[in-house]
Amino acid sequence: MAKNKRQNTWKQGGVNIEVYKSYYRLRWTFEGMRRSLVVCAINTEGGLNLAKAKAKETDTDINKAALGFGE
Repeated sequence: MAKNKRQNTWKQGGVNIEVYKSYYRLRWTFEGMRRSLVVCAINTEGGLNLAKAKAKETDTDINKAALGFGE
């Protein structure tokens, strides 16, 4: 998981994790549209780990859809 030193952002594959107001937000592009999901508050215990796990799950889902392994 790469962290941008100038901002509070991390990257998991094609999914970015950023601090938005007082929440962790996931942002990604899928089929040409920008998507976002607010995960949890930044002061939540284990919040960053939860955001990283959800980002990894989202990235896996995006890759499966791109390869045609949809549900």
